[in-house]
Amino acid sequence: MESNSTFEQHKVTPEISVENHVKWRQLELSEFVSHYKTIYLDTNFWLTLRKVALGELTDPLSRRYYDLVNLLSEQKICLFPISDSTFLEVLKQSDPGTLNETASIIDRLSKGVSLICYDDRISLETLHYLYDKTGETTYHTNRLVWTKLSYVMGYTSPVNNVNTDLNNLIQKSFFDHMWEISLSETISVMRKNGGVIDTSFKDISETLNEGKFSHADENRSFKQMFLSELAGMIDVYKPLIQQAMFHIYQKKTGCNPTEQEIESGKNYSATANMIYNLFKLNKITTEFPSYRITSGLHAAVRLDKSQKYQANDMHDFRHASAALPYCDYFFTERRLSHLITQKMLSYNELYGCCVKGNVEGAVKSLERINQ
Repeated sequence: MESNSTFEQHKVTPEISVENHVKWRQLELSEFVSHYKTIYLDTNFWLTLRKVALGELTDPLSRRYYDLVNLLSEQKICLFPISDSTFLEVLKQSDPGTLNETASIIDRLSKGVSLICYDDRISLETLHYLYDKTGETTYHTNRLVWTKLSYVMGYTSPVNNVNTDLNNLIQKSFFDHMWEISLSETISVMRKNGGVIDTSFKDISETLNEGKFSHADENRSFKQMFLSELAGMIDVYKPLIQQAMFHIYQKKTGCNPTEQEIESGKNYSATANMIYNLFKLNKITTEFPSYRITSGLHAAVRLDKSQKYQANDMHDFRHASAALPYCDYFFTERRLSHLITQKMLSYNELYGCCVKGNVEGAVKSLERINQ
């Protein structure tokens, strides 16, 4: 892993904060992304590419899919970003050879680009809405939702507790170094430091199914079911709403909130209730996509008596919340495609994202792009 330190460069700009430096790099990256059509691949579509590359799949349709993806990438027409859900699922591969090949393909086709992690997207969407409604100048979420593969799980940085200026300098230089690291290098470092961790979500599908059928009569319409799911989700993510409120408070006052203000929690509780009521009153359209998409997909499964939660649904719903609002195309499995595009949700239309549920549909979309 080569080191290209920007330490000396940052010495001459101590007035630039770490936060502003990170934002500048993200804005620079979003400008790069804007020149491409963005295609988000569900994990199985990445694995299909790997299987073709290794000769494990030889059928004409899979080969055509592989060739088109590589052609559109080489011609700088399409970019294939990943998300934290992709990263976690890819790491489930136990064979080092197949894992390395998948990571190499992702490095090449994503051009090093990822969406920020799920929790960070929720925080960004909340901050953007609050800033926008209070009349503050802010960047659109599409400008700040992109990051590099090394930061797919969120930002980390070394901390020096002795000198603030030195800490600022170290963090900006460290960020620049990590910004250029590939997924393959990241996985290699993980192996050297104890191996690739267990990244699987606990399978809670049976628990969800038990809850679904035991409470089947409580919500008789999609709207009721959606609001029930939304209330639960907002409650889980109240700490992120609190962080957003603190961020705004710090920006406006230049001070951290007092312990009393933190303990009271009145501001973020009121904001959480506001978000819920805005959805209830149909005042939300494309804002808060992570809340809408995740809650809506859960509600659709719960409302359909013939549907059961499946083991991978938690990852799949997060794939959808990453792809639909921020990418032009989403290639996924048939069941999720059906959930997204059914009339009750129509999230593909709401967010202007073309969704395909099999390789054949993906190939047709790629061929249209290539015309």
